[in-house]
Amino acid sequence: MRSILCLTPSSLAFVLGGAHFWRAGQYPFSVGCMLFALLVWRREAWIRQVTLVLLPLLAARWVWAAAQFVQIRMFMEQPWMRLACILLGVSLFTATAALLLEGKTGDAWYARGRKRALMRTAAFFGTIAILTPLLFVAPQVFLTERFLPGWAPLHILLAGFWASWVASRLGDRDAAPRTRLFIWRLFSVVFFVQLALGLAGYGLFLMTGNLHLPVPGMILAAPLYRGGGLFMPILFGVSVLLAGAAWCSHLCYFGVWDTVAASGRKAVPPPRWMSRLRPV
Repeated sequence: MRSILCLTPSSLAFVLGGAHFWRAGQYPFSVGCMLFALLVWRREAWIRQVTLVLLPLLAARWVWAAAQFVQIRMFMEQPWMRLACILLGVSLFTATAALLLEGKTGDAWYARGRKRALMRTAAFFGTIAILTPLLFVAPQVFLTERFLPGWAPLHILLAGFWASWVASRLGDRDAAPRTRLFIWRLFSVVFFVQLALGLAGYGLFLMTGNLHLPVPGMILAAPLYRGGGLFMPILFGVSVLLAGAAWCSHLCYFGVWDTVAASGRKAVPPPRWMSRLRPV
């Protein structure tokens, strides 16, 4: 019973936030709120940490909405006191819901996965922080935005969940090798499926709408051929410096198939004639 009394206000706060965003026409945020209204009932510790960040932000959103609506009512010379009390009351309720999760009941409920909770939370918010500026700079980067304009925020939210799951798996030494091969293979499959759809004439699956050879060697060969355009070599160089060997095991869409072909097989010595080809 204590757990229900502790978690219900948080879930209801997200439902109210979802209704607010839906009425405002911000449907991706509404879907996100409804998703968290369900997730607060899961016992993972990282869900609690994320919720303790989102609920104060949602409370601040209610305060901002109250200020906006009060200004409109005052400009139109309409009564605004009851409206302000309602919206500020919802904001106070949302903040109180976050405080309830800080108690012993919330600590006892969110007991699963505490060792990697901070890692998952950092991956979740880190991914969102990196991808959010793209909404204003290059929204066409998101595949969701090309088919459903305005829904890229939901795409970013789901990417945050994906990053959180990947971080938790890579943080487990036993599961890390399998997880690395899985996400590497999935990345390659998605890449080549999009390429195949682009070749079939569905230009929305291509980044710019123009086809180019998906060969890493073109990163250097293309600028040499054109005599300019150093963006890709610089991007490649910085990526290698930051990621090191992980560039080939996470960002290259060819290497995974070599790994899959070599997995589970014994090393075979090369033929004798190959030694004759060595210069020294």
